Amino acid sequence: MSTTTRWKYMRLILQSSYLTLEYLLWRKYNLSFEKDTPTEFVKVLIVNKYHRNLNARVYIGDKLKIHLKQYGSLGVGSYIENEYLVIDYLRNQKFTDIPNICFFDNDNLILATCHLGDNTIAYQHINNLKVDTTWGEITSFLSKVIVKIKELHKIKIPDYEPKLRMLSPTQIRAIDYTIQAPQYFADLAYLYKKWTPTSLIHFDLNLQNILVVNKDIKIIDWELAMIGDPVWDVALFIVALCKKLGDDNFFTNKEPARFDQVKKVIQTLLENYDVNRTKLKTYLRLITCQYVDTNRKTINRLIGK
Repeated sequence: MSTTTRWKYMRLILQSSYLTLEYLLWRKYNLSFEKDTPTEFVKVLIVNKYHRNLNARVYIGDKLKIHLKQYGSLGVGSYIENEYLVIDYLRNQKFTDIPNICFFDNDNLILATCHLGDNTIAYQHINNLKVDTTWGEITSFLSKVIVKIKELHKIKIPDYEPKLRMLSPTQIRAIDYTIQAPQYFADLAYLYKKWTPTSLIHFDLNLQNILVVNKDIKIIDWELAMIGDPVWDVALFIVALCKKLGDDNFFTNKEPARFDQVKKVIQTLLENYDVNRTKLKTYLRLITCQYVDTNRKTINRLIGK
């Protein structure tokens, strides 16, 4: 097949000319159109005009193959190195439910992870379940996910691992809202008092960053991972689930969409991963504190005592 024909299908070239998807897909992994003809290429391309950041997920059909990142500014280059260090550390700790690194160039701020199995992004997997199956099967799937998250949080970080970043409460984005919502000062004080950075946390847990690979669960996109409080990860995941299983206004509406079904799912997850519920509710309030008029009642009903 000619180079021209290949580029007709690829439609994506990295900013660094020597590193192209042609190399990653066809030369390094010996994929060919004769054997793996893609019905289409789907790309998620985010370019920051100030830093010239590139973040692309490349699919053959609906299967994720390559997750490619390049940062054009040294100011944000640490995210590339951080993801590389985290994945390498987890693999050394025998936590294998993570992507494989197929290319890393810290000098040029490039990282590529590969996914060669039969896979589906969990967000789409949930969409399929909502169409074809019952809430019980959705709950069963998400229970497997929360068990995987629990396994991640069991990995203890030794004192001699200074390369991994540590999250402090001052870095949490929700703190910005407390300036406009003084009623959250007590929650913020609780956060400082109870913050226990004991585990490696993902810090961006949502259904777009979870991959279903041959019925196994893999967690991807580790650039924000750091040492922190595992309950914060659980809170982030619950917020993402409520918005997916309910709707985007779950913490805004006085009567959230599909509340009873969502509550049953969340309660089952908390049976599989028992966390301090007082702390969990505090974190949930801080994450959703822009919905100041309704979030407290919804969270109390959702989590219980």
